[in-house]
Amino acid sequence: MSADSSAESIGAGSLGADPTPEVGAREVGAPRAGGRPRALIDRLQPVGARALATRLLRTADTGSLATLAGDGYPFASLVTTATDYDGAPVLLLSSLSLHTRALQLDPRCSLLVGQPGPGDPLAHPRLSVIANGARVDRGHRDHRWLRERFLARHPMAARYADFADFDFYRLEIVGARLNGGFANAFAMQPQDLIAPPSDDLPLFAEAVPPLIEWLNSTRLEDMRLIARQLCAQIEGAWRVVGIDPFGIDLKTEDRGTRCEFDPPHVRAAEVSARIEALVVQARERGDCATARLRD
Repeated sequence: MSADSSAESIGAGSLGADPTPEVGAREVGAPRAGGRPRALIDRLQPVGARALATRLLRTADTGSLATLAGDGYPFASLVTTATDYDGAPVLLLSSLSLHTRALQLDPRCSLLVGQPGPGDPLAHPRLSVIANGARVDRGHRDHRWLRERFLARHPMAARYADFADFDFYRLEIVGARLNGGFANAFAMQPQDLIAPPSDDLPLFAEAVPPLIEWLNSTRLEDMRLIARQLCAQIEGAWRVVGIDPFGIDLKTEDRGTRCEFDPPHVRAAEVSARIEALVVQARERGDCATARLRD
């Protein structure tokens, strides 16, 4: 895609994607030229790499968005993030911002998300997504459910989400790089992060918002039990902020976690039953822990 091409929008035309390079191979720890033995040991297998990458993307609240400014230099800025039901990143951007104007001139961009922690910041996993940014037209079918998903994760954004200069952008992933910590770097394909198209997604998008509202109004203690027992989180005011065919996202004021469905690819008609199964599993695990304490 040429540097002077304008950003395309969902609902106003399809977004072209540049050919994705050969990805999926481990980038660090391979044998060196000249027959030198491998110095590093694989600690993160490809399946684990995909799971980590999708978790980083789906649980991120913020990220660093890099765009190409009009002078040709990269420009990075902090943005709040959510994901579509298929896992694609979703941003709420103002047309007054430099990064938005840059996307309108050239949709190529990169989004860095990570999982911070104590100690060496480079020892913690992070994911760099390479993508084309596509504005979602307000009249498009996807706009309503992207708005619902974004505001569930960022409720304060409701104050300005409907302003005329704000639009939702979906990042159409063309590749990604995962760094899972020292000696665990992987190149990834879009299909490693994004679910394949499904006719069930519109049904899922209709079923999920009232389900989230019901869970947060009547089943909060069960959701907190899931966070504690299945996600190894500490006690807190956990609430549901997202449900997709692959799992459920929970947040407190300052922390977030995700519980994956096993097996994934849950259909709309099955999602309530699958969440009930998670509740049963969490209760059983809690009962076992209580029994061990008594012994």
